[in-house]
Amino acid sequence: MPTNLYGPNDNFDLETSHVLPALIRKFHLAKLASIGDWPAIEQDEAQYGLIPADFKESFFAIAHASGEPVPHSRLIHNPYISLWGTGSPRREFLHVDDLADACVHLINLDDTAFGRLISENPRPIVNIGSGDDLTIRELPL
Repeated sequence: MPTNLYGPNDNFDLETSHVLPALIRKFHLAKLASIGDWPAIEQDEAQYGLIPADFKESFFAIAHASGEPVPHSRLIHNPYISLWGTGSPRREFLHVDDLADACVHLINLDDTAFGRLISENPRPIVNIGSGDDLTIRELPL
């Protein structure tokens, strides 16, 4: 039973993604906004999904004039991001490559070792993770 996974080809849609992909995308957009890279922001939106209007308004704070470069004096030098919720939900995170390694390890167990693993559990479920969770607020950002 894997925990909250993250990694390549994740869902980065700001409306439907899990917490880590949403944070990664928001930080990426903040970096792009801080340097005024509007074409890259538009490319991000085309590739990863709509940037909600309320997020755009609070995040960018300036209107992008139809394809024209934004003057340097109007760039956001200290962009900010808003995080959703209270930060109190607890989560455990696992990179998809670590899950893949664990699955390969389980597949390669001999019958005796696999039988011991399954017989020690009341249900044949293997927990793949560190067993350590943290609040969203505790994430080392």
